Amino acid sequence: MNKVCILGTGGIGDCLQSIKAAYFIEKKIGKGNIDIRLFIRKEVFNPINYLYGNLFSLYNHIELNEESIIKLSKIGNYFGQSYEETLFLWPDTLFAHFSNKYAGIEAIKQVRLLTHEYNPENVIYLALHSSTNGYVRTDIIQIIKFLSYNFPSYLIYYANLKEWAGKILNSYIDRKMVDGIKNIFLDESQDFIESLKWLKKACFVLCTDNGIMHLAHDISIPYICLDPQFGKLPFITRWKNYENCIPFNTEISYIIKMIQFNLDIPATQLFDRKILLDIIQKDSMLKKVTDWQNLLLLKY
Repeated sequence: MNKVCILGTGGIGDCLQSIKAAYFIEKKIGKGNIDIRLFIRKEVFNPINYLYGNLFSLYNHIELNEESIIKLSKIGNYFGQSYEETLFLWPDTLFAHFSNKYAGIEAIKQVRLLTHEYNPENVIYLALHSSTNGYVRTDIIQIIKFLSYNFPSYLIYYANLKEWAGKILNSYIDRKMVDGIKNIFLDESQDFIESLKWLKKACFVLCTDNGIMHLAHDISIPYICLDPQFGKLPFITRWKNYENCIPFNTEISYIIKMIQFNLDIPATQLFDRKILLDIIQKDSMLKKVTDWQNLLLLKY
């Protein structure tokens, strides 16, 4: 059988959907019959290749805009090889080129391909950085310190990146702000691959809408996304697993409570985090404590 070629572009979240679409196509046409060609920067390709390179044939090409890639998808022998099908799959096409003969499009967002990488330890991984304007909270230091105080038996990990995509990040933290706090690890290595090794050890992730959010989902790590585009359908349909998202500026005290419940009562990971947030907010307002045993009909 002739191979299928999938073209992708964008950031980590965009490329993951191209890869997940490839997973379903491969199920139909057989392993080893797909090439995934990603038109992305090296800093995006390298972590993707690190995590998915042993699962699929991945190729990195010079970054191009979507119009150019669409044109390439219509040139049969551009890559020096004949393909039975060439599909341009990324979120902004809303899977228009993905045939339902392979799978329903909802499955692309739901499938998780990296569960074999899930090796949790007592590590809470914070991914609160972004190069996108409006995606970074101003109280990251407070969040880190509150987590450290409320979870003393956990290591609070933060990749203290200085820049991404050629942009200086305003999420960088002065080490002096957390000096002497033993269960906080500010990773100053500036090596994204090294930070992914820590991600594999995480038992929980708190993030903004960034590449780590998508990878945490794919590894199956419980996570909460402080969503800077909360409630906006174009973003929900393209990238997010929306049940893990809460409003971007949610109070720290509520975030702490949500993480506590998710860790202590794993059943609270099985429904929408917005429902959990609503329960916690009502408990706070009414000064009561929810009886989870009765609410969830826990028998044991």
